[in-house]
Amino acid sequence: EEQLVAIADVARAFEGTERTVYSDIKKLNELLKNAGHPTLELQKGIIRYPVVLDVAFHSLLDMEEFSLTNPWIRRLRLLRRMLTMPEPFSLDNLAEEIQLSRNTLLRDLQSIREELSLNHITLHSRSFIGFTIEGDESAIRALLVSVITEDTLFREYDPQHDAFMIKAERFLMDLMADVRVEISQYSFERLLHHVWVVKERLTLNKTVEPDEYLPQHTKEELVFLEKGPTLEQLMGVPLETSEILYLAQKFSEASVVRYDALLSEKWVPFSLVVSRLIERVADKMKMPMLQQDDQLFTGLLNHLRPAYQRATVQETIENPLYDYVVSEHGGLLQAVEEALVPLK
Repeated sequence: EEQLVAIADVARAFEGTERTVYSDIKKLNELLKNAGHPTLELQKGIIRYPVVLDVAFHSLLDMEEFSLTNPWIRRLRLLRRMLTMPEPFSLDNLAEEIQLSRNTLLRDLQSIREELSLNHITLHSRSFIGFTIEGDESAIRALLVSVITEDTLFREYDPQHDAFMIKAERFLMDLMADVRVEISQYSFERLLHHVWVVKERLTLNKTVEPDEYLPQHTKEELVFLEKGPTLEQLMGVPLETSEILYLAQKFSEASVVRYDALLSEKWVPFSLVVSRLIERVADKMKMPMLQQDDQLFTGLLNHLRPAYQRATVQETIENPLYDYVVSEHGGLLQAVEEALVPLK
């Protein structure tokens, strides 16, 4: 008989958050889909599985088969290796990393070349020398972060990566306590990916331009600079100030769940914008009580500052609840979109 389970119940049972459960379901669905099984279905916070699964879970965890038989994941992992290995590199170098035929590699490289081009990055090929990658370092890092964020089983695939991530998690948790903020689960994972990407690119002596990240004198910058020696120890290499400021900016772009020190550099204009937004939505939805909801006001205020930071550098993030919100709260979504027009 089919069992229906609430996301909230799963989160409580495993002492996690609902957002984490959504993330884990996304990973599980990738494995189920790759093995030819139906995926978990989500509707209004309820998980349902349409059939009885007659396969042991551990049999789904063949990482090598998963990366080779799933073209999308295979190309993500191939691109990740290309962006984190010394240049120039050859087809043989890539074949050592992912056991593929030469023809499959060449087909995948054509798709990857197009993906790089879309991000204003060029893959050069020189006879008897190999491949090199050319582009703005910030653009390359942004693409690399997107690649490992989309690879839902990135950490499970390589225990070495996970060992570093555990250390990086502790560093970021300490840093959040010092800045007195709590960021969303998705933003925390993405920030972890930024830290990993900086480490990998610095290993190749690939650095951001010194004048690209200049001090903005934010609280995040001050704390990052203060923790510079700890960050250098984590990375295993000396860090230029521009690299520390780069990570501080990525932290300031993270979606905040709670901000204990709300008096940020744009607190007054952000407060006015949030008040006007709530007022317009309350009017459109005929829900005047929204204007008395202090928790709503604080939550939106916490969200607006990092959203503004992301917009200024054209940084995009994915919301794992996006499809759910669109399907279940279409009326509210339309009201918010209309209310935002004069504020943009």
